[in-house]
Amino acid sequence: AKLARRALSAGTEQSSELGIESLEVCLLDRNRTGRKFCRLSTEEVQGMLNT
Repeated sequence: AKLARRALSAGTEQSSELGIESLEVCLLDRNRTGRKFCRLSTEEVQGMLNT
């Protein structure tokens, strides 16, 4: 998640960092039936970026 955030920020003309509210993060779970992706909440993304 940190690497993706840095890559997205580098692609902008402005030097500002993307905020958490600008990110949409999903996980792929191949063992799930039906929908394989689940969207992470803002709190879950924040926790990932703080580690």
